[in-house]
Amino acid sequence: MKIYEAITAGIHHIQQNRLRAGLSILGIFIGITSVLCMIAIGDGAKKSSPITSKTSADQTIFNS
Repeated sequence: MKIYEAITAGIHHIQQNRLRAGLSILGIFIGITSVLCMIAIGDGAKKSSPITSKTSADQTIFNS
C-alpha cells in the first residue's frame, strides 16, 4: 500500500466514523492535559517543600 492510498483510506474511515474519531481526539487531549497538570503539580511541590520543611522545623518540639 502506498502512502497516498494509506492517507486516503485513513481520511475515508475518519469521515465514516466521525463520533469515534472525535472521541479519540478528546481522549488524547484529556490525557495530555492530565499529564501536564501532574507535571505542574510536581514542580510546584518541589518548589514549596523546602519552604515548608524550614517553617515546620522551626516549630518542632522534641520530647526527651
